[in-house]
Amino acid sequence: MATNKISDANIQEWTVASKSSGDPVILEKMTGVCLGDTDATSGKVVVDTEGIYDLSVKAINDAGNSAVADGDMIFYVVGDTPVLSKKASGVFFGYAREAITTGETATINVDQIKGPGPGTADVPDGSISVAKLATGITPSHVVKFAGEVTWTGGGASLATTVTGALATDIVIASIQTVPSEAGYLVSCAVTDDTVTTTLSAANTTNDAVISYMILRAAA
Repeated sequence: MATNKISDANIQEWTVASKSSGDPVILEKMTGVCLGDTDATSGKVVVDTEGIYDLSVKAINDAGNSAVADGDMIFYVVGDTPVLSKKASGVFFGYAREAITTGETATINVDQIKGPGPGTADVPDGSISVAKLATGITPSHVVKFAGEVTWTGGGASLATTVTGALATDIVIASIQTVPSEAGYLVSCAVTDDTVTTTLSAANTTNDAVISYMILRAAA
């Protein structure tokens, strides 16, 4: 056996203030459950970083109350009581192995998982938002709607319903299928719930296709 082994990988000693035996705990992105109380002198506590424990969890996510189902991802949120919930703004802790009714707090089995948590194919709901992006990559606008308009009515102007569009949005459009009348795109304007496209000539054959994107200022 190697003489430089410190301990079994899942049993570690961390410096974490004011924790009691059985408390869930994090150290940066690492997660664990305290196997004793924090030592008042050294500030250290022994934790288990892998296993299934009975822990207090609240059925809430970043958007509000949300029931917990068996298998849901559970996160550790500093400052919350209890610290475990479905709030993806926290540090991934593990998986619920029991269900909780919406908005309730209950002690349930939580399965700690070693490693960084869910991968790129498993991004939990609510974990991505403009507010969570780094300052250097925060966009000024986001694409709110996009689509295609197939011409109807044979005229030079066509209003298309885009439910949710606002007059304060910005629309960008282009001709995807050139009309037989060889008209060009004069304008594309957005008002509440409507995008109005105007061509330089009436498209009597109704064969023009206009593609559009609607941008909205990032919140």
